[in-house]
Amino acid sequence: MASITQLSSDWQLLATEAKRRNPAVRSAVEKAQNLAKNAASSDTLTPTSPNQQLYASPFFLALESGNDRLISASLVPIARLVALKALTQTQMTKVLHILNAFDLATHNMDTQLKILQVLPSAMQNYGSGRSSFIQIVGICANLANSPVVAVGNAALATLQQILPAPFELLKTHTSDPDLSNHTPIFLLQDEKAQPLALDELEYTCYRTFQDLCAIVAGDDLDIFDGMGISVSAALENIESIVSIHLEVFYQRAELASLLRLQTVPALLKTLNSSPPAAYPLVLRVLRIVRLLAMRQLPNLEIEMEVILLYANHIILNSSPHGASTHLGPTLQNLVYPHWEKVLAMELFRLLCSSFECVQSLFETYDNMPQKKNVLKEILTVLKTYLLNNFSSMISKAGLVIPRPDSSIPVMTKVNSLMKISLLDHLEKIDAPSSIPEYYLAGMLLSILLDIANGVANFVESMSLNVDSETIEGEVEFITLFNETVFSDLFQLFDMFLHFSAETPFFVDTVASLQRYTHAVGLLGLSDCRDQLLVLLARCVIVNTAPEAKSEQLNSSNILSLGESIVETINQKILTPPSTSTASFDSKSTKRSSFESSLGLKSRQFNTRLIICLGALLNVTNSLGTTLDALWKILYITLQWVDYFLNGPDDYSGYNNQNEVVKIGHPNLSSQDLTELKTMKLNELSNILRYQESTVLRILNVIKDLFTEDKGIEAGAAGLEPCPFNRSFYVKQMMRFTELEYTEFLFSKSDARHFVSSLFIETATDRSLSTQFRVLIARNYATFVLQVTFRGFKTNADDLYLAENFLKDLMSFLNSLAALGKPTDHLMLNCEAEIRLIVLSTLHDHINEYDNYYQQFWGLVFEILNTVFVHSSDSSSGEDQKLEEKIRQLILTAFNTLKLILDEFLTSLPLQYFKPLIDTLLNFCQQNYDINISFSSVSYFWLISDCINNKMSTVDSDSSPPTFQDVHALELLLAADITENSYYNEMLNTYLLARLAILATDYRSQVREGAIQTLFQILDVQGKKLNSWESIFNIVFPRLLEWDDLKPEMSALKQKDFMVSLNLVLSNLVLIYSKFMMNFDKELPITERYWTRLLTFLSSMLRLRWCELSLKVFQTYLDLLIAFNSSKTVPSHVRASLFDFWINAPIEYDFVNSSYQDSLVAYLDGLKQIIPLFQQEPGAFPVSKVLSNINKCARYPILKPNQKDNVKPTELQRSAIDGLKMASDLIKSTEMESSVIQQLAHICAYPFETRSRIEAKLSSKFGGRIQIPTFLAISQMAFELYEAKFSTFSNMKALLTESRLQKILKSILFLLHNRAQGTVKEGAEPLWVRCNHVILELLHRSIDECLLELQAQRTVWELIVECITVNFEDRLEEEEQYSVQQYKNLSEKVIPALLGCPYSDQVVYLMETLYKQSFLYDFTEMEAELFRTEDAFQSLCRFDFDSSFGTTQPISIKNNRAIRLMCLRELFKFASSQTGASEAAAEKLLPRVAFAVRRFIADNRLLCSKPLARIQQVEIQIVLDGLVEIQGSLKDTDRKLLSRLITVCIPFGHRVDGVDGLLETLVLLALTI
Repeated sequence: MASITQLSSDWQLLATEAKRRNPAVRSAVEKAQNLAKNAASSDTLTPTSPNQQLYASPFFLALESGNDRLISASLVPIARLVALKALTQTQMTKVLHILNAFDLATHNMDTQLKILQVLPSAMQNYGSGRSSFIQIVGICANLANSPVVAVGNAALATLQQILPAPFELLKTHTSDPDLSNHTPIFLLQDEKAQPLALDELEYTCYRTFQDLCAIVAGDDLDIFDGMGISVSAALENIESIVSIHLEVFYQRAELASLLRLQTVPALLKTLNSSPPAAYPLVLRVLRIVRLLAMRQLPNLEIEMEVILLYANHIILNSSPHGASTHLGPTLQNLVYPHWEKVLAMELFRLLCSSFECVQSLFETYDNMPQKKNVLKEILTVLKTYLLNNFSSMISKAGLVIPRPDSSIPVMTKVNSLMKISLLDHLEKIDAPSSIPEYYLAGMLLSILLDIANGVANFVESMSLNVDSETIEGEVEFITLFNETVFSDLFQLFDMFLHFSAETPFFVDTVASLQRYTHAVGLLGLSDCRDQLLVLLARCVIVNTAPEAKSEQLNSSNILSLGESIVETINQKILTPPSTSTASFDSKSTKRSSFESSLGLKSRQFNTRLIICLGALLNVTNSLGTTLDALWKILYITLQWVDYFLNGPDDYSGYNNQNEVVKIGHPNLSSQDLTELKTMKLNELSNILRYQESTVLRILNVIKDLFTEDKGIEAGAAGLEPCPFNRSFYVKQMMRFTELEYTEFLFSKSDARHFVSSLFIETATDRSLSTQFRVLIARNYATFVLQVTFRGFKTNADDLYLAENFLKDLMSFLNSLAALGKPTDHLMLNCEAEIRLIVLSTLHDHINEYDNYYQQFWGLVFEILNTVFVHSSDSSSGEDQKLEEKIRQLILTAFNTLKLILDEFLTSLPLQYFKPLIDTLLNFCQQNYDINISFSSVSYFWLISDCINNKMSTVDSDSSPPTFQDVHALELLLAADITENSYYNEMLNTYLLARLAILATDYRSQVREGAIQTLFQILDVQGKKLNSWESIFNIVFPRLLEWDDLKPEMSALKQKDFMVSLNLVLSNLVLIYSKFMMNFDKELPITERYWTRLLTFLSSMLRLRWCELSLKVFQTYLDLLIAFNSSKTVPSHVRASLFDFWINAPIEYDFVNSSYQDSLVAYLDGLKQIIPLFQQEPGAFPVSKVLSNINKCARYPILKPNQKDNVKPTELQRSAIDGLKMASDLIKSTEMESSVIQQLAHICAYPFETRSRIEAKLSSKFGGRIQIPTFLAISQMAFELYEAKFSTFSNMKALLTESRLQKILKSILFLLHNRAQGTVKEGAEPLWVRCNHVILELLHRSIDECLLELQAQRTVWELIVECITVNFEDRLEEEEQYSVQQYKNLSEKVIPALLGCPYSDQVVYLMETLYKQSFLYDFTEMEAELFRTEDAFQSLCRFDFDSSFGTTQPISIKNNRAIRLMCLRELFKFASSQTGASEAAAEKLLPRVAFAVRRFIADNRLLCSKPLARIQQVEIQIVLDGLVEIQGSLKDTDRKLLSRLITVCIPFGHRVDGVDGLLETLVLLALTI
């Protein structure tokens, strides 16, 4: 409380200052002093004290005076009164009002500071009201903007006390129940505006925080409007409020809403829009972000995701994704200053330093499928930043100890640490100018270690509280957490292990890595654990950089102090508690920098490698004995350590002394070496104490590591075994096998089987190097030889030893074969070498101990057959070395087989003949040594002869069954092994079936040898064989199926196969002629024999090989000749033979013209098969035969230098001969009529067929081929036609199948083309002879079958064509033949035509006569007249006075005699009393009018000059004919003609006889 004594001194001071300046103040002071005299000195002033107003009045008056000294003097007591709460609320309001009215800039600093002293107490005691709070804040904000720095800073500090004050009250505040005092607001919740009413305090807090956010964002203000609060001050107060009043934001929805809707956007806006110099703003923003992320994350899930994303982009200096949506459009192409990146990195370091915060971030974002992986993205950004900015400090060669003199910088404590972080430098306005160079890298490492150690601590704490109720949730969280961020943590560990940093940083990194590895191992995250172990192993293995001398000395110094390496590791690395581990998985990512160079690798070794090796051993020991394939990591690491210490071995091929000297050796002290050896010995002693299953697992791992080229899947999680000391693994395996080595000398012991299996598994492991596999194979061969040899020497169970020796070898080879064919030549070479070792072992052993193996030849054959596994198609010529090795392999096996064949064949048990035949077949089919194949074929004859001898010595009444396929035969041979004749014959059949396979081999020598051997066996043994049907079913299909032959094969390949096909075809003729001609009994098999043979011949023809086709037709001809000795030929055989001939493909080869020779042979076959049908002519398919002959006869090309215009080709002659023979021997009307028709068709070849050939081939081949003229064959066919037709008696047969029409068409082709034929001098041309043929054909047809002709319209059309063909153009000397032919036809044919029912044909004939009756060409005027609708009237009514005619010379048409004949014939038909008269008269009228008009016109023009001779003849014929038909004309026609006749009379005297004819016509016209 304020005492009167204190107030008295204050009044006195005030009175002194107001002495001359303010009488009112002095007067008020005096009044107060006077009143105080009556009061006790100990009395205190309270708002309710008597005279309280008078006591306080001087101070108020002084404050209002405006005088600095008075104001300053009054502020001290006022501050005391406010602090003591001695003023009333009204008085306080007045004070605040006065202070707000001040122009503070005009007052001195002391006054301003004293004002600030009033404000905290005022806020505490009188600021609960909104108005007071606003006034206090306003005063303070005004002072904060003071130009005096000290005042401004003090004001900001005061403001930081004032603004949070209402929030402190809000903690214990109870909302006012009087709703009338509430202010409504709206909250945005779930995208909907929800109403909310706030009382005064709540609303004040709400508006306060809202305005602070608005200040930061630059938005409009409410209660703080115009106060000038700076952004920096607003940020400071936001941080203070959020930091101090955490629970308020969880309790008050309106405040939490402000965080989401205004605070975070304002912070982002500040980060976005702050100028580069706005260091304190960014610092404050990131401090607030840290608070929000660590303490307000549940309220700001989405907002913190956005702002953390922004922080990521600050670090990466990039524009964030979705900036246009969340952060504004101005974020493109931003460049953030270094200090801002440092602040963002410090933010992440602070967040990651608290694993609770890390857990919160993960559970809020990364663990939610619908949200972004914020934590993982942060780690990815950190990893990217490290790579982008410090990649030069990350070693790509391995672990090295940094050197001070190196060009690569080194991260030290000096250049990477700061005593105070930037986020804690609150007093600084400008960004620090001296940030340590590698401060960011150091923070990155801290973040990594904090997270890794946080995981380790969390797991350790969790393992200590396994009974906790939350254990399941904790396990789930930490498991998902590691699965999510592991890849980033792994890569960061990888980079920092190889980072250029001082040793303490490296030790901390390894220690954290060990703890983290142990933690993920406890969680059962095997994949993560394995990758971390591999990382440690790689740190030991990947070591190519030289070691720093300074570090070597440092290392030596450390060790010289008495510390061992193990002790150093144990001190510097925290060893986790021991526990079990899950199984190893080799799916880790392979380090890209892992070196697998062809040259020797550096052997440098340093302390850091020893530290990593110790960590690896500690982890493997702590994770227990169930390491499974994880042993690969340890053994690969130990192998590399062995190389680093001892160098390359003698077996690796890298032990060149010069190279060894170049790479140097590790500079380790003896103590170092002793400690390393101790480590490895301890590890081995631990392994030896494990159970047998573990030892076997280790052996499997050692076996797997033999290979030189292990991939990621094959190797131990991306680790590659050392290629320079593979013997390390051999020594390890042999050490295990030596433990039991003495046991496997006993042939039946388990040790033998174990070692044998191990050898087989190892030697057949393709992942191993070829040298190791060959070595193992040699050792294995030696092993089994020694075991068997010693057994034989000790008289052990010989049969057991011999059988197991073969079984061991067979098991080895079977395991090798089960792998499948290798894909590369190196592997093929290796496995060929292994098999050669086995086969050589077998050969040598059998050669020496053959007596022991008499009962096991089957196993021997199985072993020999393994040489063909995966080698049948390896003969490509690409790898000569491989082929030579396989050739040696096959030769070795073949020598073993020859040994059996030459020495043991006669004594070979019956059950081994089939395996022997199969083995021999394989040797025949191998592709590597043709001599072996050829020699093997010859052994078939030896085996067959042996079987044949056994058949002779064994009596049996039974005959072998019939087999449909070789599989059934194989089954019976395997099931019923009996020493009898039929079993031997089955064996012989099987041998022939196997030999038949070789008959189609692609190699000519093998193929031809097999064919000859097979047919030789059949020829020699055929009479003894009772199994021909089985041979037909099994042997012949392979012999007669050449599916590999294709029509498009090259000429060279065709030539190669033709020798074999000739052998087959020739021997088939021999075998069929010798054994298949017995037709006394009708057996179904006989038909099948011949049908199958003919099918084979047909298939050969379909290949369209010229030479083969010729051979096939010759074979067919030979077979037909063989039938001449057979008395009876079954109908089905005869039909099959003829079907082959009929269905043989007749194709035209435009490339190989010699194909015609094949067709000649084909037609020769017809001559042999026709006699087979002589007794049954009705069964002869006439049309098919003639069709095929026709195809041959019209072959479209000639051989080179061949002509056929005088003499027919051999093929053409054969075709005619075939027709002649067919008609001579097959006596039937159909045959005769068909042959006559075909001959007529051939006659027309030069015109009909040749034109079609030219049309088709000229565009394709141009002049490159010679097309036949067919002149000679046409003449030859015509001669034969005449002969055949002269003896043909049944003309009605020609009316069937349109034969007569076809004959007429063919002959007409010759007439139309005036065919000359190949006539001799003085003989008639062919077309003239055709006139005789037509005349005879038509006369006989009319005489013998006129009635049948009446029903065939086509025939009459052709008859008309036979007449009109004579009107075509002819040479002058040829006209007589046409005229005579017409006269001959007029005697019988034309009358028959006039009597036929087809009047249109008569009209057509008259029209043709009319057209051909014109003797000269029309003039233009005449042509115009004939184009009128009624030409006759136009001609008759022609006005001669209007035209003077034409002086154009007359153009006389050819064939005058024929045309005059047509004109006369036209008058003849018009005057006849037949059906042609009307049609003739109709056509004749315009013809007459034309001639008379022309006669008049030309005479008028010529006057007395003579008329053309042709016109004189024409007018005489016309007028003479007109006299004859005058009486039959119609009156109208006669009158029209009379006009012309009348006009013609004056000119009649100019032509002899015309005037008399004109007179006659005039008289006739008058009398009618």
